[in-house]
Amino acid sequence: MITTGSWFVNEMKGKIPKDFDLGTFNFPVFEDGVGDPDALRIFSTYYFITTNRYPRQTVDFFRYLTSRERATAFSKMLDSPTAIRGVPDTVYGPLMHDVVRMVEQSKTSFGNPPGSIGYAIKMDQPMTDARYKLLMGQITPEQYGDMLEKAAEEVRTEIANPDLLRIRHPWAGSALLMTVVGILVYALYTQYRQAQRRKIFSGTTSTLRMNWCNAIIFVGPALLLYLLFVVKPGVEAFGWALTHWDGITERRFAGLVHFKKLLFGWH
Repeated sequence: MITTGSWFVNEMKGKIPKDFDLGTFNFPVFEDGVGDPDALRIFSTYYFITTNRYPRQTVDFFRYLTSRERATAFSKMLDSPTAIRGVPDTVYGPLMHDVVRMVEQSKTSFGNPPGSIGYAIKMDQPMTDARYKLLMGQITPEQYGDMLEKAAEEVRTEIANPDLLRIRHPWAGSALLMTVVGILVYALYTQYRQAQRRKIFSGTTSTLRMNWCNAIIFVGPALLLYLLFVVKPGVEAFGWALTHWDGITERRFAGLVHFKKLLFGWH
């Protein structure tokens, strides 16, 4: 028994024995729960380009991609359901019958609201660790729930205070930082020594120097390409690293908090 998505059959195509009986059921619920036991956990990501010269064509193309005809072709090709109503059951293989039944019985669904995907990803590793311990018999189901609740509480705290830093690896982070600083100091010192040597021997040796015009002709194109495709993206990426932004919600300044978390607070 594993936790997986409706894409499982397609991902395991050619690896599932023909006589294998694959069953599917929804997440179990508590007897005193308030949610719909037939609700489906869904996840999907769409990217919309809001600034383009052809908004009408963009909308028409999206309508084409989400049409019943395209959804049917998609489900038939990948043997996986879509969110488009009206796809006939006959396009699915026998291993997907339980999934189709779950979709037909479901009246509602739940997923990640816009802007929360970054925090949902933070639950992946704690959930993987807890699931491994549960399947290996190292913890009880109650302890499994406690581990997930503890991880979820940390995520909720981070949502309330995204600049909060929990120091988990003080020595490892400090050692890495000191190593980087040491390498930088050594590189600067080496450059300084080489400059001093060139200054000492500059009067005893003759050198040929290229004038500025020739230098620009030979080096200019390569330097321009390097600045355009290496330096500029690097500066932009560093600027993004100084902000809180998930690509959807409004971007705001964060300072060096992300770098501090990478050094001292990563799980």
